[in-house]
Amino acid sequence: MLLIELVNVKKSYQNATGQIEALKGVSLKVERSDIYGVIGYSGAGKSTLIRCINLLEHPDSGQVLLSGNDITGSSQAQLEKTRQQIGMIFQHFNLLRSKTVFENIAFPLRYLRKSKQEIQQKVKELLQLVDLSDKADCYPSQLSGGQKQRVAIARALANDPQILLSDEATSALDPQTTDSILQLLLELNRRLGLTIVIVTHEMHVVQEICNKVAVMENGLIVEQGDTFEVFSHPQTKTTRCFTASLFREGNVEKLIGQIDQNLGTFPNRKLLHLLFVGPKANNAYISHVIKRFEVEVSILYGSIELVQSRPIGSLFVAISGDEIKILAAMEYLKTEGVSVHILQELPSDDQEEVVV
Repeated sequence: MLLIELVNVKKSYQNATGQIEALKGVSLKVERSDIYGVIGYSGAGKSTLIRCINLLEHPDSGQVLLSGNDITGSSQAQLEKTRQQIGMIFQHFNLLRSKTVFENIAFPLRYLRKSKQEIQQKVKELLQLVDLSDKADCYPSQLSGGQKQRVAIARALANDPQILLSDEATSALDPQTTDSILQLLLELNRRLGLTIVIVTHEMHVVQEICNKVAVMENGLIVEQGDTFEVFSHPQTKTTRCFTASLFREGNVEKLIGQIDQNLGTFPNRKLLHLLFVGPKANNAYISHVIKRFEVEVSILYGSIELVQSRPIGSLFVAISGDEIKILAAMEYLKTEGVSVHILQELPSDDQEEVVV
């Protein structure tokens, strides 16, 4: 069931140098109980996008629909009521320093004038939910980063929202703490049916818990869909960069430089990035290609990662030999469902070098 829909949303800002288009016509759909990741590099527009969902930023044009209702024309009173169904957590926690953990979580309940008994019961439940029952009387300064984020999550859940928005909520945390927060979000999604939208620049976050993803670049969504499908068959340079980070290849240009230095130069050599998905990740394609097409293949780097509990295998290979046989080998791999991306090719001596 469709819960959140953005239709051709545009948003611009004015600064000293002129107008900046943060969103250039963004459309996406989030279904109930999705954990939807929005990933992109700094300046891509992802934080503006998530803030448009609860109208902390009001779009210049386009529609924001929740359960089919366009909220962009809501009155302030209507908007405040709508926002009670949307919790939000941030990178820097935004806790009240002078208030205890209990008081921080109780803050939205007191704003809604809940009774003392209701507040006491609800905060107790939320503290148990985020595993902080023993921290009720502590102040934020006495907590670790992960504990602060758990308090922020508990506060965001105080009104029993349908939607939780996460704006780079794990960026300030170490890897181990990040994993614990991600597992908490996954548990909340499963236990409460909570719909979660996560803005991040970290591939690991999307890989771990997001069932769907949108890749943003320069104010636009350049790819979106099922997380496994998007990252096993990347169609744009930005998505391929995030896929590269998933497999920890680092800077591909440096890798190419190392390959040139270690292997020298060969006529008709191509540097390929191969992605093998699902059961194919374990198949012996390389040995088959060498025997069938009579080409030389050097495996430079490889790994297998899980996305949505499904394996994606990655191989960097240098393939050399007769040009026609190389192309035939590449075509064979594609027909077998292997994603083949040319990173660099060195043509025969009578042609100029082409970098793809």
